[in-house]
Amino acid sequence: PADLIVTASRDDSIGADCTWLLLAQRAGLQLAYRETEGLEFETLDRYQDEVTTLGGPQAWLDRFDANLNNWLLRLELTYTVVESCRQQMNE
Repeated sequence: PADLIVTASRDDSIGADCTWLLLAQRAGLQLAYRETEGLEFETLDRYQDEVTTLGGPQAWLDRFDANLNNWLLRLELTYTVVESCRQQMNE
């Protein structure tokens, strides 16, 4: 599977999170689900000082979510992923 991604993927964007799955599916590889913990978009570990200053993780997340620029970033990332998938599906 890793060889497939290295040789066939031309996606160097965040969209690779999706296009790699499309490559694997097209190659007939079985896709499975594995639940994980710790892959949240906002990694609180990087902002421990701010989290402490604000009074805890929920306060930090609330502040993050209240910032329109953070929502715009999420939309831009979503667009990148969808566009990568569209391009991969048209190849």
